[in-house]
Amino acid sequence: MGASLLHNMLLRELALVGVLVIVLIIFYIRFRAAGKKEYVRTRERRLAHVVSSARKQLIVVLVLLAGVLVYDRVLPHFGIGAQAAQTATTSSTTSAKKPTKTERSARLKKAQSVSKQAKSLSESISKSSSVAAKASSSSAASASSAKAASASLAKAASASSAAASSVSASKAAAVDPKVKAVAAVQAHMAQYPSETSDTRIDNVGVIQYTTDYTGVPAYEVGLYQTQADGSSVAVHMYFYYADGSVAKAY
Repeated sequence: MGASLLHNMLLRELALVGVLVIVLIIFYIRFRAAGKKEYVRTRERRLAHVVSSARKQLIVVLVLLAGVLVYDRVLPHFGIGAQAAQTATTSSTTSAKKPTKTERSARLKKAQSVSKQAKSLSESISKSSSVAAKASSSSAASASSAKAASASLAKAASASSAAASSVSASKAAAVDPKVKAVAAVQAHMAQYPSETSDTRIDNVGVIQYTTDYTGVPAYEVGLYQTQADGSSVAVHMYFYYADGSVAKAY
């Protein structure tokens, strides 16, 4: 606190102004107390004493204030006083804060070591990221090859199942003449689509083994259309003969 008062002009001047205000307040309180005395002589004597002591105090405070103003405002023009003390303090603080050569070299070495550590860390991170990228690419390649292999296996399985179903269908056709009749009528429909293009065909099935209009034995094969209520209605009919020929009935 003493050092700050010694080197701070504003604090010094404000402190003296505060002292002056305190002296005036004390003078006012004592003057009122002396003015309330009952006896005139005692009152006059006390008032004179209060005024005299207050005058002395005010003179001391004003002398101190004048000295401070001279110290702060006049003497610095001659290179002495508060400004010179403040300059000396600033220079001493600067010299105290100025780092030595050893400290500068130590800081430089520390900065270089931190830079080397950061560089090695970045290199290790880049290496690990490249390794991870290679691993991910190899895993993606293996996954794609496994996917392609599974797709080829699925295709082979579907092809074998289709071949098996066609073989079983052909065997069934060789055994069951009704299957032959349905297959022959479907082939005839595919060859002559204009015969059934006027209606929608939903199902094909053998009705019965009978004779045609001329009395030749044949299978009746019906072409059915599914109605809204779920029932099936025959919209066309074909005859299938033992020699494999097909004739349209209606």
